[in-house]
Order: sequence, then C-alpha cells, then structure tokens
Amino acid sequence: MIPHEPARAFADGRYQQVPAIVGTNSDEGRLFGLAIRSRADFAARVRADWGSDADAVLARYPAETRLEAQLAFAAILTDARFAHPADRMRRLLAGRSPVYGYRFDDAGAPFTIPHPWAPMPLRAYHAGELAYVFGTRWVLANPARFTPAQAALARRIRDAWGAFARGEAMEDWPQFTRTSPIVRVFAPEGDRAETDFAERYGCDFWEARLG
Repeated sequence: MIPHEPARAFADGRYQQVPAIVGTNSDEGRLFGLAIRSRADFAARVRADWGSDADAVLARYPAETRLEAQLAFAAILTDARFAHPADRMRRLLAGRSPVYGYRFDDAGAPFTIPHPWAPMPLRAYHAGELAYVFGTRWVLANPARFTPAQAALARRIRDAWGAFARGEAMEDWPQFTRTSPIVRVFAPEGDRAETDFAERYGCDFWEARLG
C-alpha cells in the first residue's frame, strides 16, 4: 500500500530524494488525436473532459476542420496531460534533489503501423522515443529505419541515460532548477538547451485549471 497520495508526497518532500530524469515528447497527443472524427466530436470531447473550463479550452485551441480538430485535441493532451505535469514535477523535485529535464523532438520518429486514414503526421508522438532509448524494435517502431542522424540521436540518448544510471557527471546536460529551468532538447539535427518549456506548452494556463 502506498502510504501517501503521490502528488502530496512530492509536494511535501516525503519521498526518496534521489536524482531524476523527467521529460516528455514534443507531440505526445498526436497518437490520440487520430480518434477525433469531426469538429463536433472534438467539441463534445473537450466539454466532457473539461466541464466548466471547456469554453476557455476551446478558445485557446480553436478548430474548424476535422484536421484542425485532431491537431487541437492532440495539442490539448500534449499540453495538459504530459507537458504541464512534467514541468510541475520538475519544479517540485528541483529544490530537493538533482533533476534533469528533456524534450524528445524528432519530427520524423519512425512509426511502422500504416495509418492511411491519418491526415496528420505523428511527429514526436507518445512512446516515439522508446526505440531510441532501448535501441530495439517494438510494435510501433524499428531502429532499422533510422536515418544516420536518427541513429546518432539514439546513441546520444543512450549515452546520456547510461551516464545518469552510472552516477557520472552530466557534463552536457545541465540540471533543471526553479530559477534556471533548463530542458535538454534531443533532436536529430543536434541537441540544444531551452528554458521556455513552460511558455511553449502553456503551463500557466493549465496550472490554473489542474493545479
């Protein structure tokens, strides 16, 4: 049995305060946005999910066509269900133990299941990083399809995760802090550091609704 509610335990510091990696993919919600069939379907889903906040959410993520509705629903899930919680978790942990933030940003991450009915590219979709982290084939992706740049990205990701697991100095990966919220962006064209993750994903908007 878990002795404390997890969110409260992290907020209060009642957990094993060890170094952590906390991150997300750039387009987490795209895989789920494919389920939206129309603009009306999108609006109904938003109203069912967000209740009294639905009007504000629909105003922030407008859509007229089916494709726009799929993209808007994907953006809502990316921002509200993945990016904001990751940012909030980093900020909760940062005052007590080393935290390293990341964003996986390969817009052409391999996806081996054909979807002829999918009008939008999946980009850096939910779970799209797994083939890079583990270097093995699985149901959604095959490293054999990597371009040379993607193969190099996979090596950098595995090197970074391995160094973290071994407790080595993270020379190329600065810690995330509340005053310097650095997130390492892993991308085929080269990695970079960014400090605008919260602004990019509207975390203030979602903090006001999700806490």
